[in-house]
Amino acid sequence: MIIKEKNLNTIFPAVNGGHCGKYDVKVFLMVEMGVCITDVKAVNNRGFGTKDVAIRVIK
Repeated sequence: MIIKEKNLNTIFPAVNGGHCGKYDVKVFLMVEMGVCITDVKAVNNRGFGTKDVAIRVIK
């Protein structure tokens, strides 16, 4: 799933001390039968708050 950039704060890593570039965060989703997301966990953490932003966007 690709989240549109309008949902992301793309300068967030730079504000938190990161370098300019691409930060990929892989996310694990638990989905119940009723198409309801019940759990969201980041599989990796690239730092600079990217994990928290990715989880927030999906929730």
